[in-house]
Amino acid sequence: LTKAECSFQQAYDWTDGKVVFASGSPFDPIEVDGKTLTPSQCNNMFIFPGLGHGATIGGLKKITDKCLYDISLALAECLTDEERANGQVFPKVSRIREVSD
Repeated sequence: LTKAECSFQQAYDWTDGKVVFASGSPFDPIEVDGKTLTPSQCNNMFIFPGLGHGATIGGLKKITDKCLYDISLALAECLTDEERANGQVFPKVSRIREVSD
């Protein structure tokens, strides 16, 4: 049982396949026209270990919106070709240590 507002399948159906989907809850992949689409699990765990470490080492007193934006771009660049092809917007959670380094 999930407390999510909707499932990956529902979001896909309701948007006629135009959804960009990430959820705090894990959802199973869906099959569309013979292709497997894998939803991303979105969680702040991807950026906060590195953000905290960098802020501590750098002695930062403030983390700006630009800093968070730049980190978001770096996270997007961590997607593999396979993850992009599967429709994911975040790397697989199983790659968390690799991505957050």
